[in-house]
Amino acid sequence: MTDLAFYTHFATTGQVYGLGIGSTPEQWTGELSEGFLDDRQKKRLRCDYGLIEVGFSREQQQWKCFGVSVQVHRLASGDGLIPQRLQEDHGPFRSHVPFDELSADIGARNVPLEELSGPGLSGYTAYKTTVGSTTIYISAQDDDPLHRPGDIWSITVHA
Repeated sequence: MTDLAFYTHFATTGQVYGLGIGSTPEQWTGELSEGFLDDRQKKRLRCDYGLIEVGFSREQQQWKCFGVSVQVHRLASGDGLIPQRLQEDHGPFRSHVPFDELSADIGARNVPLEELSGPGLSGYTAYKTTVGSTTIYISAQDDDPLHRPGDIWSITVHA
């Protein structure tokens, strides 16, 4: 598999290794290892694995995932951001991934994309997959030396 196959799978399913909304931190650690930044507040927990960021909220004494984000833009900054298992399973991850490639791959799976608009999208274009609550953000900034317009910024899913 390739990095594009990983992004397409996440964009169309909202899952990484079968994990997504409703999963627990222990399940993520079991799949991606202990190597993450733990940002804990009273009723919120963020586990940052570099490329992948997972948000949890406390529900009845248990942490449950409410959102997952694949932060593709971070790869332009350097190495060491991809969990080892992802590298082993998908090979090298490029620092820039054109949205055109992802949208073609998603289209080949007959998953429609709907363009979003709104005041919070300044500097970005966004598309939502119509099969779930996954949103793809594309850089529209032309003044950023690390990121190119038309490249994927992030792919997110929220409950």
